[in-house]
Amino acid sequence: MAQNTPTPETDSTMQGGSNNVTLTAAEYMHYLEIMRQQGKQAEPAKRTTSPDRSDEEKETKGNLRGNPPKVFTGDRTKSRSFISDLQVYFQLNRRHTDVRNCYSRVLIALSFIKGDDVVNWVNAQLINLNDDLKTNYDDEHHEDLWENFISKFNANYVSTTLKEEALVRMGNLKMEGTKLDEYITEHATLIALLGWHQSSDIAAEHFRMGLTDPLARKIIDNHDLPTTTKAWVELARKYHTRYTVARAFGYTGRKDKPKGDKKPFHQYSNKPKERDPNAMEVDAAQATYRRPMDPEKRERIMREGLCFKCEKKGHLSKDCPTRRTAIQEAKVETPKEPTKGKTKEEAAPPSYDSLAKSIAMCSMADRQKLMETLSSAGDSDTEQDF
Repeated sequence: MAQNTPTPETDSTMQGGSNNVTLTAAEYMHYLEIMRQQGKQAEPAKRTTSPDRSDEEKETKGNLRGNPPKVFTGDRTKSRSFISDLQVYFQLNRRHTDVRNCYSRVLIALSFIKGDDVVNWVNAQLINLNDDLKTNYDDEHHEDLWENFISKFNANYVSTTLKEEALVRMGNLKMEGTKLDEYITEHATLIALLGWHQSSDIAAEHFRMGLTDPLARKIIDNHDLPTTTKAWVELARKYHTRYTVARAFGYTGRKDKPKGDKKPFHQYSNKPKERDPNAMEVDAAQATYRRPMDPEKRERIMREGLCFKCEKKGHLSKDCPTRRTAIQEAKVETPKEPTKGKTKEEAAPPSYDSLAKSIAMCSMADRQKLMETLSSAGDSDTEQDF
């Protein structure tokens, strides 16, 4: 068997009845693995000269360039990323003979799908592929071979509600703060999932609704209403860049007010506010206090139907005459406002310094009279006290 294994530079020809099927090295290696899993004996291969190889294949010695996609084991959460990596891998090697051959391309893709959960599906696809080649197409380069594989993979491993989920995400998509690039990328991803065209009205309308209000108003106020997503993206990036530059130079935010318009700064302290002692006295005079009534006395008054205030019959406590009289007597007469200026009686007495200066300016005779007056006034006060 080892002698019949083809090298990367050669192709192998398998005998199938009256028909000869030519396989590349990668296809034949995959064929050997499938036969080994099924416990069957593989047909020997004959070495044949490979078809014309491209310059890229000669440089890489027939190998594919780039990093191959990670093996898919049946995890549906990774199905989209697997197909995306596979498409990139094949696009990178689009001039390679094995990639241009759709039959070989499907076999290469199946070689990256391994595991207990997918082995039965892989075997079924291999059988269907050979049946399609014999009965329907009879041409290894027919693109339907590859398209059928992609359709079957998506139907089996990609979520069936993918578009519905994308539509919900599109309805909730909003630009967060200044993250315009992230918003544009997410919007483009959802458009691709929904199958919308970039120039469609619905794609442009959803882009507008997701923008922040200031950015959308800036675009609408300065331009005609854009009708395509591309136009919205260009204008959004234009004004977002201006805002970012202005913000870097400190030209955005609250404008400074003139110094004359600034309000005075109020300083707060923990010093307690002074209270008016007179206000407390008035409140104390008007306040009334009621001691709790003895339970036995209360029961007796209620039983006899007496007034709680004067303990007499014929009225309730709210209509008691004594209560009205007490309220009228408790009223405090509002003091009159003091007149401006001070009378002679209210004038403050002269200070000691001013009085000493006045005495010093008096003559000796006046000083003697003043001493006699003070002496007589002191004697009269002493007699009154006793």
